[in-house]
Formats: sequence, C-alpha cells, structure tokens
Amino acid sequence: METLSVKEFLEKINILLQELGVFKIQGEIQQKKILNRGYEFFELKDPKDERYLLECYISGSILRLHRHLIRDGMEVVVWGVPQIYRTGSFRLVIIKIEPIGKGALRQAFEALKAELQKKGYFNPERKRNLPIYFEKIGLITSEGSDGYYDFLAHLGNYGFKIFFLDTKVEGENASSQIVRAINWFNLNMPDLDLIALVRGGGGQENLKAFNTKEVAEAIFTSKLKIVTGIGHKKDETIAGLVADIDLATPSIAGEFLKKCRQDLINQVKNLESQMVENMLENLEKEKNQLNFLLEHLIFNLNSIFKEIKFWLKKLIELTEQKFQIYEYQFKILYSRLKILDPRALLSKGYSITLNSSGQVIKSSKQVQIQERLSTILKEGKIFSMVQSVENDQEQ
Repeated sequence: METLSVKEFLEKINILLQELGVFKIQGEIQQKKILNRGYEFFELKDPKDERYLLECYISGSILRLHRHLIRDGMEVVVWGVPQIYRTGSFRLVIIKIEPIGKGALRQAFEALKAELQKKGYFNPERKRNLPIYFEKIGLITSEGSDGYYDFLAHLGNYGFKIFFLDTKVEGENASSQIVRAINWFNLNMPDLDLIALVRGGGGQENLKAFNTKEVAEAIFTSKLKIVTGIGHKKDETIAGLVADIDLATPSIAGEFLKKCRQDLINQVKNLESQMVENMLENLEKEKNQLNFLLEHLIFNLNSIFKEIKFWLKKLIELTEQKFQIYEYQFKILYSRLKILDPRALLSKGYSITLNSSGQVIKSSKQVQIQERLSTILKEGKIFSMVQSVENDQEQ
C-alpha cells in the first residue's frame, strides 16, 4: 500500500469528492460568518434534526449574487461541491442558492428589493421610453406556454417582427437561461427595438426565477429596452421592478404594445387629415388672395386703360391742333414763297433771259455780240443771238 503525505491524501480525497459531482441540499442557514475577505462561511442545519450541521463556503463571485439570501433562519436549497480544506475541515463549496417556502421566498424577495432599491435599480429616471415607432421585438419566454400564446394573441398583427428565444422560465437554471437570452439579444441583435420578457401566472415558487439578482443585473445592464409581463396583476417581481416598462401580465404586455402601434396609426391618420385640412385651407386662402389680386389687377388695368385713353385723346387733340397750326403757317409761308418765285412773274408776261453761261441777264453789259441767249417764258423758251448791244449811257 502506498504511503501518502497529508497533502497528497487530502488532494486525492478532494478528487474523489469532485467526481461525485454537484449536490443539491435543503436546509436552514445559521451562524453566518463575515470575514471581510470577499467570501463568507455559514452553517446549514437540517430543520428536521438540528444535530446535523454542514459548513458551507461561498466565494466572492457567487456571494455577489446571493448575499441577500444568506440570513439566519432562511430556508434554502443550495447547490455545491463537497471539499476537505487543507486544515482537514469538511465543507460544501456553494455554487448556487435559492430560497424555498413562502416565508423564505418573501424574505429573500424583500431583502433583494431593498438592496437593489438602495443601488438605484428601480429609479424612474434611469428607465427608458419606447421609441415612437418600433417593429422588431425580441421575445423571451417558454414556447407553447400560456404566456407565449397570450402575449402574441393580444399583440395582434400590426407588422411586428418577432424574434423568439425559447427560454426556461421556471425550475432549475431558469434564471441562468433568462440571463443568457437577454445577453444573447444584446450581443447578436443590437438593432432590436425592445425585448419582451413574459411569463404566465403562478405562485412565488413559480416566479422565483424572476426574483434573482442575476436577472436583475442582466435587465439593468441591457442596452436594449425591456418590457416585462410576468404573472398575474397582483404579482410583483424584481425583474418587473428593474425593467423599463412593467406590465401586469403577458396579455397586458401584448395589449400595451398593440395600443402603442394603434395610437401611432391614429396619430398618423390624424396628422394626415390635419395636413389635408390645412392644405385645403391654405389653398382656399391662396385662391381668395389670388382672386383679390386679380380683381385688384383688373381694376388697376381698367384705371390704367382709362388713363391711357384719356391721354391718348389729349395727344390726338394736341397733335391735330399742332397740325392745324403747322398747316396754317405752311400756307402763309407758301404764299410768301410763291410771291418770291420768279416763275410767278412769268404768268404776268414777264420773261427771264439767260446768257450762254446760264446767268440771269440783268444788264446789257453782261452780253456780247454774237452770244447766244435763252429767254424763259411762262410757256416755252426763245433762243436768240445778240446782234447789237445798247447801254443806257449810250442813249
């Protein structure tokens, strides 16, 4: 037989214990030990026989999600792996804790509610409104459940695109599946308009998956808006308190989202009617304004035409007067010019004699013997030749 050191022996025993797997144990918490090192110890006693005690160890990462459950007298179910510590003490390394029984569930609920309230998880100012228009909805619930059918039936057919993740919402690992579904939508479908987390009615035991810290943190840190419809109208859940919008039931959640769409449709119809009404009203105003301007223009044109007609008449009258004046002046001038016209003398028997150079002969000194002369009469001409010249002085 091999001889083992104490360390080797304890390591071998722990390997054998780990091979046994995870144990699920029910008991009552007592003698909680806070060590301020990020982890805690507590004893789990058997309520049917208090002589039996089990020391439990819970690490910091697990403690963060279950601190509100570790209270003296709290009846719980724990999941854990058995282990022998190096000092030889036996303990259960806790993986998960859930309260059981109405009293424990209510106590755990109030403890977690107080803790999250203090941290601001329920503050109205951090909750987000839904977009005015939403289309893509991520649905988290159990396929075929009453909550599944109630939600879809009341949501109606309004063009919504439903992306469904079949998720366990009751029993072991339900909380983990809900968290996984929320995280999956955030990681893989960040363009969703919202997530709907729904579950039909039930007692506190049935709804406890929605009253865990891990679900609360998943909703709190979700970048996608979350609408919940969990249980009956009287039920209150941690998930609903943290959600952006909490509705009492899956049916009410579906009805709420449908009403949002109906309200939007009505708003669009009202806006359309108002736009048409405003357009017709504006057209009527424009028509009246145009008619007014047209009437004003016609009136102004008539006035202008009258004015033009008046001044045109004045211009014609003035022109006629000017023409009459010019005609009278012309006649006077013509008479005067006619008197001065040498040809007017010809009609009285006078004549005009021109020398060979075409000059009018006013004196006998202007001609020479044998020079050809031309005499202009009223009718015709006479050509002659100078035979002799007689001056006035020679007479």
